[in-house]
Amino acid sequence: MQARAVARRCTRGSLTVLGDIAQSTSPWAVDDWTQLLEHLGQPDARLLPEIAPGLGVPTGVRDVPGSLRITAADPADWSEVLALACREALKEEVSVGIIAADTDIPAIREGLSAEGIRTALIGETEDAVEAGRLVCVPAALAKGLEFDTVIVAEPAHIVSAEPRGLHRLYVVLTRAVSHLHIIHTAPLPEALEGSPG
Repeated sequence: MQARAVARRCTRGSLTVLGDIAQSTSPWAVDDWTQLLEHLGQPDARLLPEIAPGLGVPTGVRDVPGSLRITAADPADWSEVLALACREALKEEVSVGIIAADTDIPAIREGLSAEGIRTALIGETEDAVEAGRLVCVPAALAKGLEFDTVIVAEPAHIVSAEPRGLHRLYVVLTRAVSHLHIIHTAPLPEALEGSPG
């Protein structure tokens, strides 16, 4: 319906549509550009096949040493491992976001508090990012946010939380500007297996 509303407002029949379909997390999101173009009433788009045949994977323009870390933690040591990752990230003057499945956030905050680490919570205060350098973010609220360092807690929980969980995980993993640290006790989602860590 959103695509059709856009098409109705485009009286000349020519428009530029930009977006990252991989970040679409709603149950009714389209899976490819062809499907979206059909909803726009332009199934025979001429330019898209010319400018993006095969649509390759984007590559980062920065090369930051140690930009990706993956840590497998023992469930008994979970809070300590997460606290250590937070303390390491906070040694630098950077913004740090901890992103996890929405239902995991209360336990994460409780565990960090027990370790003497104070966090702000997106959605709890009007501007949680300004309230502190360490911000807990429910995965459902991560879209559009950026942090210098992102700590992703239990990616498998993010994936299993909703039907388009892999799309949500993609959004979460792309919130990091410089450093991404994935910490897990559950097995990693298949799409992340074999990632350098």
